[in-house]
Amino acid sequence: MCSDFVYRMPTLHMAQAHAAAGDTTFLYEFCFDASPVGAAHTTEIPLVFGTLESPVGKALYGTSPETDSVSREMSAAWPSFATHGDPGWQAYESVEQATRVFDVESTVTRYPEKVSQQIWAGYPFDPFTLQT
Repeated sequence: MCSDFVYRMPTLHMAQAHAAAGDTTFLYEFCFDASPVGAAHTTEIPLVFGTLESPVGKALYGTSPETDSVSREMSAAWPSFATHGDPGWQAYESVEQATRVFDVESTVTRYPEKVSQQIWAGYPFDPFTLQT
């Protein structure tokens, strides 16, 4: 529930609004559950930056062919997006909802959290109040 409320659904709503405005939008979900804490927020950082040999990378992932494969995929996608505006998968659109799912067998599929999307469909996800 917390992952849906804090991360998934606000991100989905933002992707939908961005795509509806006519902008190119890319959506992904990190599902590689190989670390001791699972596929939690920020655990993908050593994979994205290819720092699996760092103390944090080793503690989270150790060494495996699957980890190396996911790291290669992610560490290619981020610079491609930053440099060319294209991470290498189909853009998200409101009808097809193409979403890259990073996992042992990474895929591009229709947004995978459909049940959560239906549960939260009527919730407005107002912006968080920022303290200054």
